[in-house]
Parts: sequence; structure tokens; C-alpha cells
Amino acid sequence: MLDLELVVVEIEEAGRLATIGRVPHLRLAFLLLDNAVEVMLHREVEGETLFQGVNVAMKVRMQSMEHIHGDKPQFMALLADIESRVLPERKMEDLEERFRTKVNFLAERGRLDPAVATIVKTLHRYRNALYHRLQLRREVIKPATLVYFDVACSILASWRFQRSWSSGEPYTDLARFGIAMHAAFKDDVTQEVATQLRETVDLDEVAVRSALIDHLNSRLDDLDHVIAMIRDAAPKEYDEPDDVFRIIQSDWKNDLPPPASLRAQRFPVSERKVQLWRQHVASLGGITDRYAMYARYAEIEDAFESFEEEANALYEAIDRMVQQAIDEERRK
Repeated sequence: MLDLELVVVEIEEAGRLATIGRVPHLRLAFLLLDNAVEVMLHREVEGETLFQGVNVAMKVRMQSMEHIHGDKPQFMALLADIESRVLPERKMEDLEERFRTKVNFLAERGRLDPAVATIVKTLHRYRNALYHRLQLRREVIKPATLVYFDVACSILASWRFQRSWSSGEPYTDLARFGIAMHAAFKDDVTQEVATQLRETVDLDEVAVRSALIDHLNSRLDDLDHVIAMIRDAAPKEYDEPDDVFRIIQSDWKNDLPPPASLRAQRFPVSERKVQLWRQHVASLGGITDRYAMYARYAEIEDAFESFEEEANALYEAIDRMVQQAIDEERRK
């Protein structure tokens, strides 16, 4: 029960901080939510791999008897079944250490909704930017925090926690949610807590959806501006509309290939692709299921983020060169 109390208090405190609404409080709320989700996912993985040691021992034992019973179909079928349950050591190590591996594993096992899995991976990436680099665009931190709160409650609702009650623990923070010893073993106890937690925060789905759409459109607007600036700075012989996209995706830090050579290469992003991203963002308004909408948002962001980073890097390099030329001119 201690695990449940720790997670519930984290989500509850995150909700309180989120309602304050200022960036410092939203950041703390986001970090708490990410930790609560990771704890729940970690415990779920432990439950799914509980018999790993037993299965390994059975596999070794049966393999040692294969030379005796290898001609028996039933024996070989049982051996194949046990072998299929044993996860490779590298997989077990990744499940222990890697968040993305946990999420994918639980989605594959049916313990995590695929749409939730998609958005959780994106939100965890946001968490890394917030935690390690204090980076996340102001316009998205509030809706992202509200989405994470909603998702954390969803994961909590179906969480298989350890239902042991210690007489030496008061569990006072669970008592606020009506959880006593007799209630701890109800099948729907986490659903009830998740419902109560959701009631403490205004999860305005329309406002969140609008903010996420505005965020992606704003980034695509910025990308259009960066592309236009790079196009203006490019040599005149690169005059085809898609040349600027080819330049951004080329190895521009070394020698830029001549136009004909550059155009002979295949690159994933073109002007048409950016237009498609715009259409995909617009389609978010028509997705009624909020988790499906969150997941689609994550997929769109993942699709253009690497190109966005490449374009910004080239733009910043051009800007530095221009500034250097200005500084040199002033010194003359």
C-alpha cells in the first residue's frame, strides 16, 4: 500500500501545483507526474516479468533432458512454450534502465493502451528537457502538464499495485480518498482514486486541444520563417523551390554540393511534406477521443522535430556568419 500512497500523493501534489499555473510550479508538477508514471510502469514491468527466474530455471532443466525426450512432440512443444516466455538478458537490462523500453513492452503485453504509450514517450522527452536543461516552450508547458496529469490518472486507474496493508503504517494520505484496510482490496479502488484526483483539476479538454494545436502551428510558422531566411541567404543557383529543403538536410557543414548533385539526392522532407504537416495539425480538431488526439499530436511533433532542429541549426550558423561579417566591417 505504501507504493499506492506515494504515487497518489505525487499526482495529487502535481495537480495542486498545476492549478497555480505559473511556469516554476508547472515544471515541478510535470516532474512529479513523470516520476509517478515511471514508478507505476516499473511496477507493472516487475509484475509481467515476475516468473522470469522460474522460467529460466525450467528452460535450463528441460534443455538438459532434450537428448532423452527430444523425439517426443509434447516435450518439444512444452520446451518451446517455456523458451518463448524467457526474455533475453539484454531485454531485461533495458527494461530495468530504459523508460521507452518499459512503455513499448507494456503496450505489447496489453498492459498499456497504444495511444497512451505514444503520448507518454513524448511527455517523458519533455520531462528530460525540463529536468536536465530547463527547456520547454512556455506556450506548451501548461497543456502538456494537464495532459500528463490526465494520463497519469488513466494509468493509475488500471495499476496493479501491491495490496499489502501494514498495521504499522497509518496511510493517512490514502484515508483522504476513503481507502481503509477493508477498501484496499476492492478491484476498482484505483479507479475511484483516479476519479477523485481528476475532480481536483480543471481538465478543460477544449482549451488543451486548442493550445496543443496552436503550439504546433506556431512552430510550423517559425519553421516557415527560418526556411525563408535560409532561402534568401542561399546562392542564386539554388533556385528550385525544394533546394532550400535539400540544403537543410545536406551535409552543409562541409562543402555544399553543386545544385545538380544536390538535386540528384533523395531527402525525406520537401515543401510538400511541410504542407502535409499543416494538414495533419488541422486534423487534430476533428479527433473526438482525447487520447487518440494526444497520440496524434505526439506523432506529428515527432515527424517534423528533427527537420526543425536541422533548419534552426543552419539558420543560426548563417546568422553567426552575418554577425561576424558585420563585426569585421565595423572594425575597419
